[in-house]
Amino acid sequence: MSVERTTAEAVHNALSNGITIGIAGEASLTRHAPFTLFPSPVPRASFQQAWDLATCFGTLVHRVASDPLWLIQALSSASESDAFTNGLLDILRQTTDPSDGSPLFSPWSLGLHRSDYMLHLNNGPENFDDVKLTQVEINTIASSFPMLSNKMSKFHQHTISWLNENAVAPTANSWNQDKQKNWEENRLPPNDTPQGYAETIALAHSTFLSSHGPSFEGRRVVAIFLVQEKERNFVDQRALEYEAKSVGVTMIRRSLSELALSLSVDPASGSLLYSEGPTSGIIDAVVSVVYFRAAYTPADFPSATEWATRTLIEKSTAIKCPTIAYHLAGTKKVQQLLADPATLSRFVGDLPEVMEKLQNCFTGLYEIDKSSEVFRRALENPHNFVMKPQREGGGNLIFGDKVKEALLSFSDSTLSAYILMDRIHPRPFKTWLVSNATPHLVESVSELGIYIGFLGDHKQNVLLNKPLGFLLRTKPESEADG
Repeated sequence: MSVERTTAEAVHNALSNGITIGIAGEASLTRHAPFTLFPSPVPRASFQQAWDLATCFGTLVHRVASDPLWLIQALSSASESDAFTNGLLDILRQTTDPSDGSPLFSPWSLGLHRSDYMLHLNNGPENFDDVKLTQVEINTIASSFPMLSNKMSKFHQHTISWLNENAVAPTANSWNQDKQKNWEENRLPPNDTPQGYAETIALAHSTFLSSHGPSFEGRRVVAIFLVQEKERNFVDQRALEYEAKSVGVTMIRRSLSELALSLSVDPASGSLLYSEGPTSGIIDAVVSVVYFRAAYTPADFPSATEWATRTLIEKSTAIKCPTIAYHLAGTKKVQQLLADPATLSRFVGDLPEVMEKLQNCFTGLYEIDKSSEVFRRALENPHNFVMKPQREGGGNLIFGDKVKEALLSFSDSTLSAYILMDRIHPRPFKTWLVSNATPHLVESVSELGIYIGFLGDHKQNVLLNKPLGFLLRTKPESEADG
């Protein structure tokens, strides 16, 4: 089957099933999201290892976040030159009992994380099968594409089935049928991320109700879906909103600036209240859960108003996803510190199997110290390192020769807000990438993300800790970031 015909079928499939993203500058217009024509290969053992790590990272993030006094100390140097991290730390200080580190407003923490991995070539491209599953990062706020990931799994199942039904002799423009025509749909693992996400939010909602329900006096109870202004990824987000509705949770989608006009905290109960005015039908609804798909970048805080709204949310009994402590537990500085066995042992030393699994997926992560051997090596071989700031969302990393330039030109205070990481050299493969309905055969690499659902309190009572699904993203090998 020709690639052109297969692409036409695939594009129609993507558009028909909501594998789409918004067009910049257009409120409601979409185009198909870039996709691979065929599933990208991941060794079964590596996939299973990543899947099994989900509960390990769920436990680790929760325990780190449950020690806010350590977080404040760990991020103190980075916050001195990073106003955004300092702002987040200030909220943590305001919402933490300084005597014992316990939360002042809500005991519960809701996590919808995604831990991302690549397959690092241990001994270069000549040893293609000698790979190590290596963690890139863990996202504890606004983990994207949980709904699209499920759609892509179904999309590839359909593509494989369609090709098998329409198989013809290979041609110069056909996919490698000899290698792939016998793939069966059940070779692709199940991916139930949408159901897992919605049920996790519903569990937090019901936990809130059981903890506070009698005090609501018939008020409506809703969840807040916090989003960025002019969000392009609204299709994926709206799908989660509708999935949550199907399990009994009404989510109200608003930005921080919009919420500044409609949120308040009941001084007697500490409940977060949402109101749109007398003509809206929503007056002083109680907020059970605030789910963040924003507030992870300085651009989301253009004024003091947004900071005040973020603080107000944290100073309420609503269950936050994430709490400010969870957000900070996912910063790159914390990731670097946890790569040290002594620090990791502080949090999971009582779970030796968990600690071993975590250490086996870590790569080299380093504080930037101009007197260190790592600093010297980074100057001599900058292409073997990546510089990472305390940011989420992509587009913030420093690669290649720019690493050396940054190490030599940045001030000591600016460097303190970055970490150095051994660069992962993933296993490349050729595949067809489709963008704007056009296929391109390119050398590619993949990144595997495992979604994690977690709900627990500061006393380590855990109601949920499990993997929810996966996301496999593929990009040209030439693209360093994104």
